[in-house]
Amino acid sequence: RTFCYITDGMIGFLRIILLGKFGEIYNIGNQSNEISMINLVKIFDRLLKEHKTIGNPNYMLNFTKKVDNHIEDFKNQIKELSKDYKIAGYGASGRANMFCNLTGLDESVVKFIVDESPERCGRYIANTDIPIVDVETLKNSDVDLLIIFAWNYSKMIIEKTQFKKFKYLVAFPKVQVVDTYEELEGFESIWLKKVNYI
Repeated sequence: RTFCYITDGMIGFLRIILLGKFGEIYNIGNQSNEISMINLVKIFDRLLKEHKTIGNPNYMLNFTKKVDNHIEDFKNQIKELSKDYKIAGYGASGRANMFCNLTGLDESVVKFIVDESPERCGRYIANTDIPIVDVETLKNSDVDLLIIFAWNYSKMIIEKTQFKKFKYLVAFPKVQVVDTYEELEGFESIWLKKVNYI
């Protein structure tokens, strides 16, 4: 089998529904990295042995508490910031959908979320009325604070949005409000390092 990100899979399903031919058979997956199920189980087994925290219930309970505290910190900060700023988001990925739903963000706080993909524009974040719009909408708006949902692209997003003066709210690795990328603390920790899983 091959595997792919859930958002890529969903896009594949939608393309088949909209553009596919009736009666045809389609496979959705990664074009490379085929792996048997037994080898996948072996990889998970090895990772569980190498990273003993994964199977440790106390570790998982503490991790859950940290996640809950992080969400509460974000909610408290966004509540205060919404009193003084007009807020939008940038990056309408699956993680933005998840984060908006986890934190209860809706159109009363976030006017819209910008995305560069024409396929996403004109739609809404799941379970909210937050519209997904193009960059031109942001340029013509009165928004002065951007939540960067695609936090691993913070540098690029901040550079692309220099057409206006914004404050930026980045939720990971910790909740922080900055004017420039250089002000972000602990940001190098979220860059993924190459890991040899296979």
